[in-house]
Amino acid sequence: MRSNLSSKNALFRLAFGIALLLFGLSKTNKNSLLYLCFILVGSLKTAEGLLRYCPLKDYQMKHHVHTHQQPDDVINPS
Repeated sequence: MRSNLSSKNALFRLAFGIALLLFGLSKTNKNSLLYLCFILVGSLKTAEGLLRYCPLKDYQMKHHVHTHQQPDDVINPS
């Protein structure tokens, strides 16, 4: 497993993940599925930040999935 995140991106994911994790843990006395989702997503983002590896980004790179694709048949109107 190779790291596929930059240092800045990993630091942002780590900070965001810890914030979500702490927010979810602070609200655990209220038995709600929403706060459990905060804990789950926060722990996943924290792990991504620590390992500098994002499985979704790896999947996109391997399968060439691009969100903003240009159409191949662009016609110049002039």
